[in-house]
Amino acid sequence: MLPYDPVSDDIKSRDQLIAELRNIRQRFVDLEYVVEKFTETAELPAVQDVSYRTMVENTVSPLFILQEERFRFINPAGEYLLGRTLNQLVRIPITEWVHPDSETTFRELVGSPQPSQGRWNGYEIQVLTPDRGAIWLCFCAVPFQYNGFQAALVSAFDVTVRKQAEIISSVLYRISNAVATTHNLDELFATIHRTLKELIRAPNFFITLFHDEKIGMDFPYYRDDKLLDRPVITNIYDPVTRALTREVIRGRVPIFYRKADIAEFRADSGLELPDPLPEIWLGVPLMIRAEMAGAMGVLSVQDPHLYRESDMNLMVSVSEQIALAVERKMSQERMQRLATTDGLTGLYNRSQFLELARREIDRANRYMEPLSLLMIDLDLFKLVNDTYGHDVGDQVLVALARFLEKNLRDVDLVGRLGGEEFSVILPSTTLKRATQVAERIRRHLSETHIATTSGELRITTSIGVTALRGETRSVEALLKKADQGLYMAKQLGRNRVCPVD
Repeated sequence: MLPYDPVSDDIKSRDQLIAELRNIRQRFVDLEYVVEKFTETAELPAVQDVSYRTMVENTVSPLFILQEERFRFINPAGEYLLGRTLNQLVRIPITEWVHPDSETTFRELVGSPQPSQGRWNGYEIQVLTPDRGAIWLCFCAVPFQYNGFQAALVSAFDVTVRKQAEIISSVLYRISNAVATTHNLDELFATIHRTLKELIRAPNFFITLFHDEKIGMDFPYYRDDKLLDRPVITNIYDPVTRALTREVIRGRVPIFYRKADIAEFRADSGLELPDPLPEIWLGVPLMIRAEMAGAMGVLSVQDPHLYRESDMNLMVSVSEQIALAVERKMSQERMQRLATTDGLTGLYNRSQFLELARREIDRANRYMEPLSLLMIDLDLFKLVNDTYGHDVGDQVLVALARFLEKNLRDVDLVGRLGGEEFSVILPSTTLKRATQVAERIRRHLSETHIATTSGELRITTSIGVTALRGETRSVEALLKKADQGLYMAKQLGRNRVCPVD
């Protein structure tokens, strides 16, 4: 079960939220009182009210003074929350302790904090701490004059648990919804990557699919943001990722390795993993009903502090939903292939070929471009089935399909209409050029020895060719004319090409 379940934890979450809202309301009241005192005393180090100074320094509520995006004061509770002392904070820019996604909100907070309807605005900002990594804080800011200049008095408290629960819930929903909104696995993987960035920083991210012990695993998605989302599976870190991913799949447990751990793994395993090694490598298994489906992970090439074990826990919390989403999308694609492709050859089946052909013909008619169609039939194919059996006949059909795919352009459409009959749509191709293509196909096939379980066979083809022109402007009309050419080729002795104008 996922660490955060929005259904079973609903009552608990509601009670926590009510308590937190009450806490926020009290913080506003406390903050207004503190501002009033600050206004009276003007400057904390010169505060003469010893009891008030003691209260500020010993309160469990973190308090800061921020001026021009720099810390001027922070009480001990604030130092504990941020994991840094005042001396450390005054020396670093905001980019080192405010998360990049929160920089704009933070600058709005300290630049011009304004009251709203009698209460002071609260801002939820993600900050970076040296010991806990990225955490969420609710900041309540009040403008006041400090040493004669505009400043912001800020109170903050930790809302990380609630924010992570909200984000995880949102991430789970959108990953589940992405199965319906994406068109293919590549789009789903990219959506998962973008969505996961709301949980952790993931400039380098990969998804591995595990098939079985014999086939092994592959990396359908491996991206580096610095390479503009181009695949980086061939980079020097790939051997490390492959090796460690095998360990995740073999052990069925997450792995969080720093550079020293990777070096130790390399020494113990004897694998040749090239330097430089990643600073951090984090991978988690993708499981579906206790079955291994693959793995996903992130790595840091330069920053040794980019990830913590808490990031691994966040990835684990969404891993089951990601695995289910990938499985559902793969099932959708399998069903789509079954509905649109020929089960034997893998080419488009008759209905899908006709649908795609209509689209190409409509486009050609719209832009007045040439388009041609071939009708291809194997000569004496019944004799092959009768002599060698239907299994050998199937091998011949598959060989023809692979030959056509290899020797035609990517833009050409190839389909099996039924039996030993195939058809090809050639966009932007005149009748003369299509006849030349058909002749090349016929000649090469007649010279090819097809390997089968009954030995090598030689086959020939008869091909009818036609093109868009005159009243021949539909797929039905093209098929009818090409079929006439095919009939003529058979009548003239087979193994020939007959164009029909």
